[in-house]
Amino acid sequence: VLAGDVQIDRVSTPRTVLKDASLLVDVLVRHNGFAGRTVTVDVEDEGRIVGSEQVELPADGTPASVRIRASATQPGPRMFRFRVAQQEGELVTQNNVREALINVRDAKEQILYFEGEPRFEMKFLRRAVADDKNLEVVALQRTADNKFMRIFGDDPENPDDLLGGFPKTREELFKYRGLIIGSVEAGLFSGDQLQMIADFVDRRGGGLLMLGGGRSFGEGGYGGTPVADALPLLIDPRTRT
Repeated sequence: VLAGDVQIDRVSTPRTVLKDASLLVDVLVRHNGFAGRTVTVDVEDEGRIVGSEQVELPADGTPASVRIRASATQPGPRMFRFRVAQQEGELVTQNNVREALINVRDAKEQILYFEGEPRFEMKFLRRAVADDKNLEVVALQRTADNKFMRIFGDDPENPDDLLGGFPKTREELFKYRGLIIGSVEAGLFSGDQLQMIADFVDRRGGGLLMLGGGRSFGEGGYGGTPVADALPLLIDPRTRT
């Protein structure tokens, strides 16, 4: 019987996921003495296997990376366990297991999509999230000067939400997890709203996506604004509409 060792060297997991979401985990497996052997890495949530993937072990000492898709169906702090079964001839099995604490949130995240003109993307986005239990897109579209319409994402508890247009306070904006800005010129926002969008990314930790269009990026006058500093690109402030 050959003596060898298999160990889970590292597990990369998100700290927080949404309930019923699909969880992608990167696991690094090292070994000595089992080159060419295929092993199974299981993901357990309190003894219940919620994900599994096989990986062929390379040469001794060479790490093998495997990506596993698992499910997070129970809310609250969960201790996920990543395990490789004991191999024939393996003497030490304590390092075959590694644990990671993941907070599973039972919540529905909202994304605000603010659009300045009709476009096909809004329809396709609505279809894409229609059956998602964890995500809701609230779409606000400008219909005329100082007139706005909430296209979808109705909130029965707050029927008048966003009727006045884009949020005017941090409390209103920061309740969203992400923000999509379509073809909307920077001049539509007040100076405080532009700073508020930048703070949404920097302080709130929200996601910001700006779509192209005749009134976005440089053509929309965003160069030199706080929003430009929050984007992963350089906008020439001399480029204006």
